[in-house]
Amino acid sequence: MSRTPRTDFRALFPIGLPVKYQTEPPAFAGMGQTLIIGSDLVRFLCDRHLDVGQDIRLELAWPAPLPDGARLNLWMFGRVARCSLASEIEVRVAKYEFRTRRKARPATAASLDYYAGMAKAARTGS
Repeated sequence: MSRTPRTDFRALFPIGLPVKYQTEPPAFAGMGQTLIIGSDLVRFLCDRHLDVGQDIRLELAWPAPLPDGARLNLWMFGRVARCSLASEIEVRVAKYEFRTRRKARPATAASLDYYAGMAKAARTGS
């Protein structure tokens, strides 16, 4: 008996990361925790029930930085495929992209003086 190799295999990784999401329509935003991530599927625990068929955008803070130390966010766009009673959501991913995160820069004395001057001018009307 000869077996043909499977061609529908997809790698799924059990990665638990905080996730922010936004749906349309209707527009909801919330937070959750990923359970499984793959290139075309994400399963996560959600703070509410979502309707199957809703378009959704997920944003995850990727744990591995680039070689130069820059941090990344993984943005995934897709559609809700399943939602269990326990608010476990399965999303079929149509597109994903990595985006660099901006570094928070400490305020300088010059910038603080500039904004203080703007606030004072706004209060006095000058």
